[in-house]
Amino acid sequence: MSDFDKPPTSWTRRTLKTGRIAASLGRRAASAAVRRRLGMDDASANEATADAFERLAGEMDQMKGLVLKLGQMVSYLDGAMPERGQRVLRRLQREAAPMPYERVREQIIAQLGDEPEALFEHFEREPAAAASIGQVHRARFDGRDVAVKVQYPGMLDTLDTDLSNLRRMGALASLGMATSGRQLVDELRQRMIEECDYGREARNQAHFRRLLADDPRVVVPEVIAERTATGVLTMEWLDGDGFYTFRDRATQAERNQVGEVLFDIAFRSIFAHSAFNGDPHPGNVLVLPDGRVGLLDWGCVRYFTASFVDSWKGVADIMLQSDRARFPDAFSQMGFVAPGPIDWDAQFDSIHYLYEPMVTEGFRFTQAYVGRTWDVLLWDNPNLRRIRLGPEWLLIQRLQWGLYSVLALLEAQGRFDQSFARWIASPTVEGVPPA
Repeated sequence: MSDFDKPPTSWTRRTLKTGRIAASLGRRAASAAVRRRLGMDDASANEATADAFERLAGEMDQMKGLVLKLGQMVSYLDGAMPERGQRVLRRLQREAAPMPYERVREQIIAQLGDEPEALFEHFEREPAAAASIGQVHRARFDGRDVAVKVQYPGMLDTLDTDLSNLRRMGALASLGMATSGRQLVDELRQRMIEECDYGREARNQAHFRRLLADDPRVVVPEVIAERTATGVLTMEWLDGDGFYTFRDRATQAERNQVGEVLFDIAFRSIFAHSAFNGDPHPGNVLVLPDGRVGLLDWGCVRYFTASFVDSWKGVADIMLQSDRARFPDAFSQMGFVAPGPIDWDAQFDSIHYLYEPMVTEGFRFTQAYVGRTWDVLLWDNPNLRRIRLGPEWLLIQRLQWGLYSVLALLEAQGRFDQSFARWIASPTVEGVPPA
């Protein structure tokens, strides 16, 4: 009997399992941080680490929802976990345990009103990929190969339970900063509710397909509106190498090119369009045979006001100019500083370290650099308890470490400074979700 055919996990049991998994990951994150700061490697604990993470991966896979999303994130965020454990968790990015075909069929009938075999010319019963909220099946529609993303049943209820648990741990969610952990969880809840609406995701995807149509380096799959609903999303099928397959077979020049594209699109989205995809994990990237980068999964898109982006551009410009004198006012005006004394020199240095890729000619992303950003901004930051992040920064932090970690996996080198400066100088628009 598959996990999807078992009776649903009770609220109490899920709460206990979530707490146990979170505690286990917390211990391992702390251990990884200590070993990194002491210059130690994980070689002596590799087998034990792999066995422990195999068990964790199995539990996360069974629970799906926010718990599995957490596993996806820590599987590639450099410095978050031991490297051996991260390799074990990588299968959660696209190779989670799927729901059986009968449940897929039920979902499609409920969402689209008919059997898969009646709606599509061909529908593959075995999924091509499975992740935290849904799974993807290859099919044919109107003579074209398409990808049909089918949401797992009961996802909203599952996520609501997970987020309720996280909300009660609000202090933990704030990472020790002078930040309302509950506000951050409420922001996450809103984004996750949106991510469960495949109709909204389809609009996001069509919106970014239009915005990025002038960039020949990227492709956003076309949405097939006739076969899309709240719980089913159908789109153009893209053939290409998954991220890790590409990384392992590509030359360094090819990896550099893909890294530059991912960096450029991320900051173009933010500074030119006041929006960005807040889920940058490697499972959402394909490299097509012609070298173009396929960008998948547009469920977690955050839109910003023009005034917010202009304020961010102001701080970014200060970093590019290395202007310490203007930094305290600009940083404070963005709402980052709680009442009390702050070491402005230390804070400037920590933020400037984060901007090293943007101020260095020919910067190369490495795992050591990304790991060090955790220390500089969190563990070694004397101002940590004076820093306050507004809710809108929650997914930006996820993008920051997620994008940097993906680029470090590629060991990408390029003129990121030129790309960043270009988009900082672009006109700012209001970020408005497409209707």
